[in-house]
Amino acid sequence: MQLIKCDYIFALLEIAKFGAFDEKIQISTTELGNKLKISQQTSSQRVLKLEELGLIKKKPYGKSQLIKITNKGKKVLRKLYKELKMVVETKESKKFIDYPQKISGEVFSGIGEGAYYISLEGYKKQFVKKLGFKPYPGTLNLKLKSLKALRKRRILEHRDFPKIKIEGFKQGTRTFGDVDALRILIDKKIEGAILFIQRTHHGAPILEIISPYFLRDKLDLKDGNQVELEIIYEKNK
Repeated sequence: MQLIKCDYIFALLEIAKFGAFDEKIQISTTELGNKLKISQQTSSQRVLKLEELGLIKKKPYGKSQLIKITNKGKKVLRKLYKELKMVVETKESKKFIDYPQKISGEVFSGIGEGAYYISLEGYKKQFVKKLGFKPYPGTLNLKLKSLKALRKRRILEHRDFPKIKIEGFKQGTRTFGDVDALRILIDKKIEGAILFIQRTHHGAPILEIISPYFLRDKLDLKDGNQVELEIIYEKNK
């Protein structure tokens, strides 16, 4: 596809907004200029250029003109739409990782903070209701060592990635924030979830995992062992 200057793309987009994407619409260069905040003369030049590029067809209509976007012009706008959609929506996780997603990390010992959060009744009830299991009172902490794994974590944590919301609550004078959960399979066989806890002292290179079991015993894990997680993304919608 030929390179088209931004000025002409904006003019084409504005013409489409007038309704000329699917039918001939009466548009004056003065009206178009007002929308683009340019002079009538400059607007006229851009319309002529769009016609020259084959992006629109026009014919005189009184003191104005009838304009319709061509198939070539529609193709340009659809390509623009597709690229903007990819950038804005961030369902672009598919662009980086094939489904089902997998992410691996190295086991390390935490400070017991996860056990505290999981033991809170306000969270515990929701884990059972929304995840379908009562979690062991503690988390398995995984450290992400590779750039690829860190990039995956950022995608998973993004607000637009489908997750299960564990709602925050008040307990006495304290307020506990929302927690996002992603269903997973641990080591290809054990059900669990990744937790994204707002109030945690772990940094971004860490994943906190819950399951119905004490995973260190169940999988005979020690610090430094690698664990693979598979995201059951279809159940997180």
